[in-house]
Order: sequence, then structure tokens, then C-alpha cells
Amino acid sequence: MSHTISVLVENKFGVLARISGIFAARGFNIESLTAGETNDPSISIIKIVIKEDNLIIEQIAKQLKKLVDVIKIIDCNDDNYI
Repeated sequence: MSHTISVLVENKFGVLARISGIFAARGFNIESLTAGETNDPSISIIKIVIKEDNLIIEQIAKQLKKLVDVIKIIDCNDDNYI
């Protein structure tokens, strides 16, 4: 099943590399990745689409929360989003 994860992060150098490194280190394939600045220039949003089951998504979320620059993680498959 495909999952979309939104990650709010501090807009700093190297944050995207650290986040994608978590996926690469565990052998998870990223289907799609987009990143952009929010209305607040100090915060960016990264949207990641991956095809994994719910248990793997929970593990990934726990690993992402350990990163200092991560502010919030949202699994967009939990609710209805437009």
C-alpha cells in the first residue's frame, strides 16, 4: 500500500539528505519526494510517498522523530486530505 508522509522540518542545510539517508540505510524505496519552503521561511515541508505496510511506516516515523531538525510528522493516509 502506498503511504504519503508529510514532514515539517527546519529549513537548514543537509536536512533533506539526513531524511533520505534514513530510508536508504534501511533499504526502503522512495516512490516520490517533494520539498519546499512554507509561508515561514525557517520551516520547510517534505512530502514522501513510499510503498510499505503500516508497521514499517511506524518504524520510519519513530526514526524521523529522532532527528533534531524534524518538527512534525503527518501520515496523510490516516485522514482525508485534499
